[in-house]
Amino acid sequence: MQRTVGTTESPRQWKADYFTLRPLPTARLVHHFGTDRPTVQQYQDAMAQAHEALRTGRPTVEDTTLLGEHRMSWTGVCAVPYTGSEPTRVGFFGSSGD
Repeated sequence: MQRTVGTTESPRQWKADYFTLRPLPTARLVHHFGTDRPTVQQYQDAMAQAHEALRTGRPTVEDTTLLGEHRMSWTGVCAVPYTGSEPTRVGFFGSSGD
């Protein structure tokens, strides 16, 4: 990643969108975690579930898991997990162009 962008809009396959990291939209946080402030454990559990789905091919990652939120190669998405009321980590996910 070369830079972060403040927009939560999906990248559009434009040259300017490559090598960027963007926050997961609030509505998608609520979809995956039931809150816009997921705990560290919720984030870790969601990533474990996503990797297991990817490993086994069930269900399709693009449709149902946190990793499915990533839409374009050479970009990434981030979510901020909380401990209590404090943001304590940043979780990144995305892909290279491979």
